[in-house]
Amino acid sequence: MQTIHSVFPSCRAFRESARNASAVAHDRRDFANMVVFCTKTAAAAAAATSGISFRPPREQDMLGTLTRRKFLVPTHEVLASHLVAQGHDGVVLRANDTGLLDPWARESAMGHWAVMRTLLPAAVWEKW
Repeated sequence: MQTIHSVFPSCRAFRESARNASAVAHDRRDFANMVVFCTKTAAAAAAATSGISFRPPREQDMLGTLTRRKFLVPTHEVLASHLVAQGHDGVVLRANDTGLLDPWARESAMGHWAVMRTLLPAAVWEKW
């Protein structure tokens, strides 16, 4: 989020499902689909604490789908403080600095693979 906030003054992030603190404590990982909404305008940033608000959806926004009814209104907000790693120095990534993420990316990929192995039986992965 530090890198995003270096460009956008106001952001809000939402995850697909609620955070399961006991699973995080047990597995030491927390994988979730997230979406981040940001604005670069100072007027929007001054409009509210977060700078971003959403109007209530209208029936025509639903387009007749159950998925839109379930997910159109973001409900599981992720606070910026939840995204800051303990002991992290808050470095802003710049062009050609992405190598700084390599150790984290390897660990994250292994964790993601472990989660994926629980979603489908081994036979599926072996045939893949």
